[in-house]
Amino acid sequence: MAFESKAVANHLLDLAKCDGQSLSPMRVIKLAYIAHGWHLALTGSMLVDEYPEAWQYGPVIPSIYHEFKHFGNSPVTTPALRLDLRSRTLVPYRLPTTTDAESARVVLDRIWEVYKPFDALQLSAMTHKEGTPWFITWHEKGGKDVRGKDIDTKLIKDHYEQLARRHRERRTATA
Repeated sequence: MAFESKAVANHLLDLAKCDGQSLSPMRVIKLAYIAHGWHLALTGSMLVDEYPEAWQYGPVIPSIYHEFKHFGNSPVTTPALRLDLRSRTLVPYRLPTTTDAESARVVLDRIWEVYKPFDALQLSAMTHKEGTPWFITWHEKGGKDVRGKDIDTKLIKDHYEQLARRHRERRTATA
């Protein structure tokens, strides 16, 4: 089950806040993209409810970009909000309280623990390397020619499955 991208972004913002960190829009986008990739590899299902796109400066989850772009390079200081029709107030997007969402939280929490030491530029560099889904989409599958070309889900899943295999092999070799 895929979740609203803005709910995923808000969860990452909450994790950062709990650790006394702030996230720029680029860092939120890259963390959400990386979490989406790992979720695909680990569960076989999409984490976010939209397809990441190959933009000139890397993979982007469009709704997260548009929600937070007004912060520029500054920290995001407010969560993504939606109108609650019952209360007629703005409330933050949140992951639902379901078993699937709990599984997603586990993945997001782990992604945060592993990737929180990296700043936005380091995360961006990770997603731009030769052979990454963004690189292949941008340089080999016409991403340069089509604004906002979707990055193929299978390409993302395969990439993160390969990273998981390499990680397991390294752990086995050192055990």
